[in-house]
Amino acid sequence: MEPELRFGPSGAIGRAVRTPPLGGEIVEWDLVGATRAQASAEPAPGGVSLLQADHLRGVVAADAAGRVHCAFVGGMLRFDEPLDPGAMARALTGFVRDHEELRSFYPLSEGSSLRRLVAAPETIEMTVVDGPDASVAGEDLVEWISDRASRRSRPDSFPAVSFGAARDDTGFTFYYTTDHSHGDGYSLLLALSEVAARYRAQVHGEPVRLPRAGAFGDYVSAERAAAAAVDPTGFGAGRWRDALRANGGRIPAAPLDLGLSGGLPQPAVTVVEHTLLDAAQAQRIDALLVGGEATFAGVLHAALALAYYELSGSTDYFVATVVATRSNGHERTQGWLCNFVPVAFAVDPSATPLAVAVTASDVLRAARRVSADPVHGVLAVLAAEGTIDAVDGSPQMVSYIDARRLQDPDDPVLGTMMLLTGAGLTRNANVWFTRYADDVAISSLVPDNPTSRRSVTQLIAAVSARLAEFASGAAT
Repeated sequence: MEPELRFGPSGAIGRAVRTPPLGGEIVEWDLVGATRAQASAEPAPGGVSLLQADHLRGVVAADAAGRVHCAFVGGMLRFDEPLDPGAMARALTGFVRDHEELRSFYPLSEGSSLRRLVAAPETIEMTVVDGPDASVAGEDLVEWISDRASRRSRPDSFPAVSFGAARDDTGFTFYYTTDHSHGDGYSLLLALSEVAARYRAQVHGEPVRLPRAGAFGDYVSAERAAAAAVDPTGFGAGRWRDALRANGGRIPAAPLDLGLSGGLPQPAVTVVEHTLLDAAQAQRIDALLVGGEATFAGVLHAALALAYYELSGSTDYFVATVVATRSNGHERTQGWLCNFVPVAFAVDPSATPLAVAVTASDVLRAARRVSADPVHGVLAVLAAEGTIDAVDGSPQMVSYIDARRLQDPDDPVLGTMMLLTGAGLTRNANVWFTRYADDVAISSLVPDNPTSRRSVTQLIAAVSARLAEFASGAAT
């Protein structure tokens, strides 16, 4: 039976969410003396990261085409207690001061030059400001936040992060947004957790104890050095080479009919996160995997690979996934600290689902080794040798985040974490799996047309059925 999916509204620039947040009167925080702080910013020695460079060029192209800015990300937390605006201002001051990337901005009016400018921490002081004199209902809050983010959360915005809250007499929903250049999905979860800790410390007059946040600029320098040193005969280049050759030299694409015309991208719509497993079902899968070779992430990729086979008949599973690349000292750093790696394997339709999960798990373990080589350096090597066609657009992406790492089950605030993304143009059906304390969910961003909606509905139904097999013990 096909699930009853909820899609974001056509033409919306932000995502819909499963549970409407608490709405109310809007309160916002901004930087004191922003013009002075921005003017004092200095170029970062390491420059711009490789992923950031791609992103920034995309923003420049979108601006030139007159498209609304949608390349923002953000998050929300619900607090069931009255808002203390002054305490939050102090918490946000410490948060932004502590993270070099949140004190940075990227001028986009300099032609092809991409520069990262960073303000000194002592120039940062956040304060409560007169808001937009608005009261927004919970069901309208995400769209309202997204509309403001499209104008305020750009690479050249300063400060890099926009903060606000919707409050009533019972509590408040805290939200923040930033351009995607300033953070990946894991950074967003880290940010929500840190803001909650800092705010509580301010409210209760207690010191906040957080590990030192490494400088994102150090990561950028190390990434560029690693990309320049990619070994064409090394493990990472070899895994990418094998996957691309098997795919005719092309980056991975969704094996679904997405209703595209000439393969051109279309405006995207977000599929609202759909529950695949409840906590008890996920725990039964955990028990099934104890002592074996399969991992939970491997189970998710196996279910997706088998669903693709069921819908397309293809036994060649090839997607890109995101792997965090946080070395010692950068566990808490805000920024884009990740790498794209290939997940490619042949699906054996006669094998048990658990056997497919073991194969997927082995490939994912290898993918972690591949992540040592920045994808830009690898693709440059493969393009020079003629293994890959010209890269035009983004690959089909599948990611998995275990949000429980930052969700204390005894903390009702962290249990309300929700992430936000803009919805621009796409020709893929990217998939995000997220495991929360109470369930495992799937979401997707797909072209906004009836064929695409139908395809992703069928896909999620097939993935759900496969995961039900694992949860019931029928996958062995």
